[in-house]
Amino acid sequence: MRIIWMILVSTLCISANVTQEDISKQAIVKIYTTAKIPNYQEPWNSSMRSRTGSGAIIKGGYILTNAHVVANQAFIEAERYGQRKRYIAKVYAVSHQADLALLKVEDRSFFTGVTPLTFGSLPKVEQKIVVYGYPMGGSTLSATIGVVSRIEHHTYAHSGESFLAIQVDAAVNPGNSGGPALSGGKIVGVGMQHISKSQSIGYLVPVN
Repeated sequence: MRIIWMILVSTLCISANVTQEDISKQAIVKIYTTAKIPNYQEPWNSSMRSRTGSGAIIKGGYILTNAHVVANQAFIEAERYGQRKRYIAKVYAVSHQADLALLKVEDRSFFTGVTPLTFGSLPKVEQKIVVYGYPMGGSTLSATIGVVSRIEHHTYAHSGESFLAIQVDAAVNPGNSGGPALSGGKIVGVGMQHISKSQSIGYLVPVN
């Protein structure tokens, strides 16, 4: 009887963990943008370009992402994890310095059944994190596991300014931009950039 009870408790714990992971995934968003790429020397030759990024649904009905994902945007669509329908989104607030942006979707059905992700605290070195997003090379959600390697000031590629950044060894690739890095089911950073001529050096914008 005791053995059966222990197996039952273990099964319930595993189910709880799977449920928490599924809840987190429901809040991950793929972002499609059409942006006008300016040509300052020949303005009449400015071009339109389509690209994708990632984001996370947070409290208040906002989508948190990177500023560079929506920079020079002309049209934005958001697609929830596990769904194929795209919803029109608009920029609500943006900080090009900190490379962060908040998007709004007017259609409230977009948020049906979603539990918004919450913010954790600044992680510690060697703390385990999971980076979610939609990097190039596939159309489904990607999750890469790693640890925090460093926490120090680093130059943000989008603004060229130096701010606090989290270095991780989890893969952060094009398309991952704006995706959340979770630890304990809470957002501890936002995928921002990587060093292309290195192995497994990515950077997050920290929650603080």
